[in-house]
Amino acid sequence: MFSGIKRGVVSVTVGCVLGLSLFGADHANATIVDRIAATVNNEVITLSEVYELGEDYIESTAQARPQARVSAEIEVLEELITRELVKQQLQELGLEVTQEEVDRAIDDIAMRNSVSRDRLREEVIATGLEWDVYRDDLVQQLRQMKFNQIVLQPRFSVSDDELRTIYNREVTSGPPSRAIKGVMLPYNSEVTIDDHAVYIERLNAARAAVLDEALSWDELIAAFPESVYASSNGEMSTYAQGELVGVLDEAVFSLEIGELSEPIETLAGVFMLMVSEEIAGDSPSFESLRPQLEAMVNQQKFETEMELWITQARRVASVDIKLGD
Repeated sequence: MFSGIKRGVVSVTVGCVLGLSLFGADHANATIVDRIAATVNNEVITLSEVYELGEDYIESTAQARPQARVSAEIEVLEELITRELVKQQLQELGLEVTQEEVDRAIDDIAMRNSVSRDRLREEVIATGLEWDVYRDDLVQQLRQMKFNQIVLQPRFSVSDDELRTIYNREVTSGPPSRAIKGVMLPYNSEVTIDDHAVYIERLNAARAAVLDEALSWDELIAAFPESVYASSNGEMSTYAQGELVGVLDEAVFSLEIGELSEPIETLAGVFMLMVSEEIAGDSPSFESLRPQLEAMVNQQKFETEMELWITQARRVASVDIKLGD
């Protein structure tokens, strides 16, 4: 698969944007001497079709490495061969995309973009993309969507065990948080920021008494009735790292559980903090992530089954590549 194209191996939402073309709007700008590039069960793919699909990729590759032009053409041709095999498979099943389906998809796109069909066409043409090319690209997307649903989807299933294995392997918990207790002595008309040494001296004395086990936590809080947290017995809140002011955050996340900090000066007042508990971060639940997990596993399985199907289809098909001869 060449880098200019992403094969549509998962369901396509056809009503999301105006620009549904998978490729650039500058199709076949170079002068191409047309010839047969390949035949697939007697269906012809021409060189002009190769350039219509992948001209930008081919030209950029050839500009960087002139000797690689043919290999780039063949990469694009391989995508066209796959598309032709998909088309033939759907035709065999009587499920080829109909004009009515294309018209319904166009109407859906117009409705989702709150424009009329005529306005949609004008917008597409204004981008430099021919309307017929736009429709052809839409046909390809609808064809791949139908192929995925009818041919590939029945080839695999996704179990809860698979999803849970990925969940357990990939999903990590959020950062831990810490429950904080503390004393906060705010500056006021009597004790200003210039007088903070008064607060520091009192807090250091209380801290030493706690460390000597001469003062309990309740007695510490009672000794500072002017503390902002006195009424809650020093209980502050729970914080994850980065949620507190810098100096407080640094102090809180450098303390051991149960350790009492030294006095911490801030512009609002002086703190003395203790971490009472560390709480593990929450993980998103399995059920909340189920849609994303299913989408990821489906994507992987669609890609795997598509590659297997291509290998099997090429074995039984008559494919004759003329490029490079």
